Amino acid sequence: MLRLITMVEDGDVRAVLRELAGLTPAERGRGRTALQERRSSMGATDWRARPVDEWQDERIAQLAAELGCVKDARAAGAWLRRDTNAMPLAVLGWEHEWLPEVLNLRPVAWRAELIGPLASALERGSGAFPLIERLVRDTGATPPTSTAFLNRWLNDRNRAYARPDHAELLVGRLRDDPMTPHLLPAALRDSGVHWSPGMLETLGAAGMIDRLAILDVYVGKLFAAPDRTVRWHWLGILQAFAPTTAERLARVPDHLTMLDGDSKVAAFALESLTALDAADPELLTEVSERALRRPEKKLVRAHLSTLDAVARRDPGRAGQVVLAAAVAFQHPDAAMQELALTTAGRHLEAAGPSVLPELRAAAETLDPAVAVRAGELLGMPGEVATAPAADVLPVPGPPVPVPDAPASAAEVAAEVGAVCAGDQDVVAFERALDGLVRTAHLDRDGLAEVLRPVVRAAAKRGVPSRECTTADLREVAAAVTGDALDDALAVRRGHRAFRPPAALLADRISEAADAVRAGPPPFLLATPTLATGALDAAVLVERVAAYERLGLTPGPHDLAQALLRVSPGADDAVLAGAGGLGSEAGKQVAAWLSAGGVAHRSSAPEDWERPGRRWEKRWAAAAPRLDPPVPLPPAATDLLAEDEVFLSGCTDFSCCGAAPRPFWAAQLPHHRDELTARIYRDTGSRRKAMARWVLPLLAEGGGPAGYALHLVLARGLEFSATDQPHDRTAVVDAILIMAGRGDLDTALMGRQLAVVIRADAVLAARAAATLRVVADAGADRTVFEIVRAALPGVLGDEPVRGAGDLLALAARCALRSNAGGEIPEVTAVAGRKGSSLVVKNARTLRDALA
Repeated sequence: MLRLITMVEDGDVRAVLRELAGLTPAERGRGRTALQERRSSMGATDWRARPVDEWQDERIAQLAAELGCVKDARAAGAWLRRDTNAMPLAVLGWEHEWLPEVLNLRPVAWRAELIGPLASALERGSGAFPLIERLVRDTGATPPTSTAFLNRWLNDRNRAYARPDHAELLVGRLRDDPMTPHLLPAALRDSGVHWSPGMLETLGAAGMIDRLAILDVYVGKLFAAPDRTVRWHWLGILQAFAPTTAERLARVPDHLTMLDGDSKVAAFALESLTALDAADPELLTEVSERALRRPEKKLVRAHLSTLDAVARRDPGRAGQVVLAAAVAFQHPDAAMQELALTTAGRHLEAAGPSVLPELRAAAETLDPAVAVRAGELLGMPGEVATAPAADVLPVPGPPVPVPDAPASAAEVAAEVGAVCAGDQDVVAFERALDGLVRTAHLDRDGLAEVLRPVVRAAAKRGVPSRECTTADLREVAAAVTGDALDDALAVRRGHRAFRPPAALLADRISEAADAVRAGPPPFLLATPTLATGALDAAVLVERVAAYERLGLTPGPHDLAQALLRVSPGADDAVLAGAGGLGSEAGKQVAAWLSAGGVAHRSSAPEDWERPGRRWEKRWAAAAPRLDPPVPLPPAATDLLAEDEVFLSGCTDFSCCGAAPRPFWAAQLPHHRDELTARIYRDTGSRRKAMARWVLPLLAEGGGPAGYALHLVLARGLEFSATDQPHDRTAVVDAILIMAGRGDLDTALMGRQLAVVIRADAVLAARAAATLRVVADAGADRTVFEIVRAALPGVLGDEPVRGAGDLLALAARCALRSNAGGEIPEVTAVAGRKGSSLVVKNARTLRDALA
């Protein structure tokens, strides 16, 4: 082996290759060991310390000798993929001749086996394509068809695309390439291949691929698009490609699938399929089944117009057209139902009586306001059945208690690990925090042993934001194990620019960590008894009494959080028990319970309904300062401060994350309206984040539901089913939960809705669509009362755009819930001349309420 090492040190690559050719497997093994020892002794910077022209040959010789001494093809693949080798190879060039010369010393089957491992490395950014291509050519092996290899192959053949004769060069390279017959069909089938329209059209013009294959690529790209922007890009290319009638007929299933896509894609598919009616008349029925169920009224109107034109052009197809139009009887918008009924009625005579049974069955799903006309048109006997007047709302369940703290160190470690990994559940955090303190009090050494892997994993994970979150529980875990804070957490803690909710959480966590180091108490005071964050007053009195018996003083932030959580309205026995407490903490608890906690303040601004002013500050919720009955630490006091103080501190929302966290609601479980007023802001990302994460917790929280919480619900009606489905669902659920609990003030929410619609902050049509979902969940009467309160402001002297949708929804809900009572503004609009949608729907509502 001394000869091989000497050749490497001399940088004699040719001599190394000659020496490798004569080595036996045993000699290769000894050479492998010697070369590894040499590289280890050189260090990572030895080559870099000298000029390149001095070490390049030596490095190549070292790499060539190492590769020549590997045991088998699998080991060679691992060696070539290793960063310490792949990076130098990338610098030296994978096209360098010494690489294939070393590999050519091995049998053909050995080299063919190496192709697979090298191809898999391409997915991680390896530059080994030239070597793989050389191995395929030399061994005659089948080229790999992974997405990464296909992309590298096409990119290589498509180089020099800026030259004027690029198209001829591309076609020529592919025709001369023996891999093309195998790789080109695979590339066309693979949706991950980066085709450009110009490349496809060049190959199509040269006759190398047909137009159907190009069409398949475009459609595959459209289906695989990760977002709307990319999808619309490929849709534009597909439209420019202009598929012929024959090509569309050959790909009807793809176009039908597009009908279920977003509105732009569906519109293209509908236009394409409509053009095929003459070639395939039966297709119209299947197209109607999909197109008429879409929420976009523009698409539904367009297809109903197409159906009408088909029946006019060929009365013999009237039966098909009438039954196809009946699909829209199930559309959520009453105006679309009425238009479908008009289309069907126009051709009912030509269709004949055979279609009536199916039409009558379909008409059973019509809105009550439209069903009356359908009964007259279709000869349906009797009156349309109405739903019962009472809503079917969610039944409030009993309060969910917080389970006891984990009983063993292993359970504590598991729950701490889940919280540190990102579990934002309030109960999980409070149990884990209390479990850490309790178990450290009993057996700190045993707990530390099982916690060490959790602390290490949390340190590797870093911090999710610059603001404190429940994942910072790892600070207490580190205090148990005796570890120092990891760098990321220490830096963030040094920053300390937290908003009050995060600041109070941070102080509680740091206080618990300090208590663990000094000798932890047997339990914490602030651990809630209910999942909402509420703490039973009797339990708090009992905990403070236990502290007094042990001679312990509670941490100020633990006590403050306990006071903010304790349920108001304690009975005489609890008040008497609190009065018997003698410590300073006990006296604070007694004073707090006697005062009934923090008094509630209204969040309604003055003159918020005054007309003529559109700017938001007029109707944004107020957040006046709340006064605690006893002094509290600054972090807890700031939690009760006015909104300017509440949102001070961390203003870099892009870094610290502006989304309210679930634990915020559990910090003030009896003041949900005041908390809503503080965290609600009129910026899209934060409003959506609140709707998704915090609104369900506020809906189930304690304390009065006032102006601020109802305003969030009214504003949340703007969320669309397409762009913000999760936020819209959160708003719908919150309305249903609050209505079921008797907390929803429909008159207040309706008046707020009118104000925000008039201010162009919410579109009336979107609000109607979301409220329709609430009504369909069994809350027709609730929705009617909301809209009843909104209509006077929405109609006013001049109805707002989209008022017709709210009127139609009100008529539907009034008929289904047997509501009555005149609305003067509706009667005034209904008495106007004309047949606009607003006037027609106002008349329908007026008649429904009569």
